[in-house]
Amino acid sequence: MSVESPSTHANGKTDLTKQAPPAAAAPSPMAGFRGGVETGFGHMELSQLWWLCGQLVGTGFMPKAVTTPGQAMAIVLAGRELGLEVMQSLRGIHVIEGRVALSAETQLALMLRAGMKFRWLESTDKQAKLEALRSGMDPVVVTWTIDQATRAGLAHKDNWKKHPEAMLRARCITAAARMIAADILGNVFDLDEAREVPVDEVVISRSPAPQAAAPAAEEAPPATKTESAKRKARQALSPAQPKEQVQVPAPKEPTPEEQALIAQQEGASREPGEEG
Repeated sequence: MSVESPSTHANGKTDLTKQAPPAAAAPSPMAGFRGGVETGFGHMELSQLWWLCGQLVGTGFMPKAVTTPGQAMAIVLAGRELGLEVMQSLRGIHVIEGRVALSAETQLALMLRAGMKFRWLESTDKQAKLEALRSGMDPVVVTWTIDQATRAGLAHKDNWKKHPEAMLRARCITAAARMIAADILGNVFDLDEAREVPVDEVVISRSPAPQAAAPAAEEAPPATKTESAKRKARQALSPAQPKEQVQVPAPKEPTPEEQALIAQQEGASREPGEEG
């Protein structure tokens, strides 16, 4: 059935009954997967979450490193494991060299949500000192100094030069999280740590490449009728080859003894009254 474009009548009105239907959307790569996740928008199937991530990436408001729906969805799923909502995950989670890294603010928010308490004992451009309290555990005091940052090779970086107080506080938060909140945050890094830790070297053992099998001898194609006729014509024109002569030995003459024995047997085989 052909679809016509909308037409305009003489009175200037457009006939929408002949308008072409919208093009069908491309199927989601998640369409074949079952299950979903709970979000602030309610339960979402994976195909719906994929569509949402694609729409968010298309706005251009995502972090520069998030350029595909798959990247956005990976961050959202990692955030759901930590109890973060969709936009919280996209704002606070970074994936660096395949590692999930949380900003210090996101780490602190998750620990506060879990009921932990914090108190800043000191925060200057030279030193930060944080006291962390968790129910059922002794208080922990964590200190980070600019000298530690220099020894770790961090103090020369641009962020450390511009915002040393904030960077020292971020290190204190991450250290406290590792000490008494590993079950809340899991195996995550802060942004600096994710860049510092070298990527693990993966050794891939490769078996020797199989030797190519020798090409099998090609069978001669069956002769066509024309070729068969030519072969018979050549055989007819070629001189006949003499057949091999088989020598048949001449019969031996019987000896006198053998002749007497033969005559005796012939005489015995005659019926009475028969004459030779």
